[in-house]
Amino acid sequence: MNPSADPSIQFASRVDELPSNAVARAFDDGTAKLFALANAYDIPFSTCFPEGSGFFLDQLERHWRESTEHAWLRLSGAVIKSATAFMSRFVADDQTWADFGDVQPALTVLVVHRERNVLWCASVGAHQAKVFRGKSAVFETPREDWAYAHGQTAGPGLPLTVFRNIEARSENPFPNVVNWRLQQDDELVMLSFPAASLADDDEFRECPVSELLEGSGAPFVCRLRWRAPIA
Repeated sequence: MNPSADPSIQFASRVDELPSNAVARAFDDGTAKLFALANAYDIPFSTCFPEGSGFFLDQLERHWRESTEHAWLRLSGAVIKSATAFMSRFVADDQTWADFGDVQPALTVLVVHRERNVLWCASVGAHQAKVFRGKSAVFETPREDWAYAHGQTAGPGLPLTVFRNIEARSENPFPNVVNWRLQQDDELVMLSFPAASLADDDEFRECPVSELLEGSGAPFVCRLRWRAPIA
């Protein structure tokens, strides 16, 4: 992959007419860059809710561009405000799923803010980012080791792969935030769940998304790759 200011977004979907920008975006304000993966769910058994994820990403761009705070506060604040707006906008009123308790629309998101040579990564759910130095992963974001599905929370003893067709999700708008200092030509790779939990490092970075889609049972697979010289 040649060094570039723009990310490479690789996308494969089994959902009819699902555009990649409904689940992945890249923003640049001239000082910092923001890369985002999101998936949303409107009912307990849904696997993809493009209207919801697109709404979250629209909100994310607005709140991120409006903020003038430090990178950590700018990132976490934009994610929390956007997730809160999503929860308010898509309140469950369908009684079809009443037997599952108070099940509301949910999100799983991964957002990476890059400013100079520092990455700040915010995650809710099980999408994952890794930084590769050559072919070796030297950093990875944490994945929440549970799945919110069928109106219940599966504990750590139940593998995420059980939910291949119902993605790990969270109603919690507060993200895990971690950071990493880049070295020259480090490569950031972000991969959607459940492919992220099933792939080894080589597959995470290189396997065609069409093959990951077939093997994961997911509604879509999205990979974002980005590498640029340190300014």
